[in-house]
Amino acid sequence: MPVPWHTFERLAQARCRSATPHPRRQRPLVQVVAVIALGTALGCGAGEHEPQAMPQAMPQAMPQAMPPATPDGPLAASDRSTTDGSQRRAGTMVARRGTDSTLDVASWNVEWFGDPQHEPTNDRQQLEHVRDVILGTDADIWGVVEIVDMAAWKQLRAALPRYDGFLANEGPVSSRASYYGVGEQKVGVLFKRATATVLDARVILPQHNQDFAGRPPLQVRFRVTQGGHDDELLLIVVHMKASADDASWNRRVRAATALKRYVDARASNERVLVIGDWNDDIDRSVTRGKASPYALFVDDPGHYRFVTAPLSARNESSTVSHREMIDHHLASRALADRERPNSVEVYRVDRVVPDYRRSTSDHFPVLSHFVWSR
Repeated sequence: MPVPWHTFERLAQARCRSATPHPRRQRPLVQVVAVIALGTALGCGAGEHEPQAMPQAMPQAMPQAMPPATPDGPLAASDRSTTDGSQRRAGTMVARRGTDSTLDVASWNVEWFGDPQHEPTNDRQQLEHVRDVILGTDADIWGVVEIVDMAAWKQLRAALPRYDGFLANEGPVSSRASYYGVGEQKVGVLFKRATATVLDARVILPQHNQDFAGRPPLQVRFRVTQGGHDDELLLIVVHMKASADDASWNRRVRAATALKRYVDARASNERVLVIGDWNDDIDRSVTRGKASPYALFVDDPGHYRFVTAPLSARNESSTVSHREMIDHHLASRALADRERPNSVEVYRVDRVVPDYRRSTSDHFPVLSHFVWSR
């Protein structure tokens, strides 16, 4: 039976990802050697893998919880707490960062989640550590990036008993299947059932798919109940184009321009929050000699504020190996004014998660907190 062309194409693209230096990380040499011959034979350009369009799929129902855990099956879910609010499971204790008085939002690039062809390669261990961090942190809403394997995602969701969630190619998301396929990096959300209800979910700006590196943003409109107060939150999860070359910088500029035009129509009186992996900083670019591609947001303080700006100003990093702060939270003024002062942080869970870089991710979670009822 002939081997489908996309099988060879994915192998060649994997060779590109491994052989081309990434501004945030370097792949081990053994990965480059393992596929270089095939990649060279098929031919590929420099840069990251960008998904191709797929046929439209029929809508799916909201994903359901997995069966109870078995030794070789889904992870066990547990909500045991220590006296200080930390969560302890599988030998990892992650201190709680969520509070009862704020809406707590986290973003996290969970590097190549569930993909054994890329680091971290121990998918079971990565799954356990990601579960521990999410349950321990106790944020109300998570925007997640680089989710690859659907089976691993379903196991993770089943191990988070208080959360629902979906990816950009699942369940209630409109216009999803053409942009996020099997084996591709996907964006998604997790949210506490007691706090947030989904009113609408859709992939936005698909006409700018190429500038978003084949990963157009996921928008979710929530009804949020916190502190006895109900209101809507418009959450947008982004995974911008990576790499520090001029061409990638130009694509981030074009994507940011399209995003701002889109959000401008909604930000004047709505609580809007754009979170995720922006793959660049907001005070200066990772591309040498360039301004931040997100300067158009920074230069519009009457409508927007990067609540993560203090982290950039302090030269903090949201990744393991590089100096830049590239994971950000951008709030409309209607929401930014509700931020709890001095609360944004890069959560350094590598201090409690064993061998974090090789076992879990090359990014740290980023957290922001908002007084919802004010």
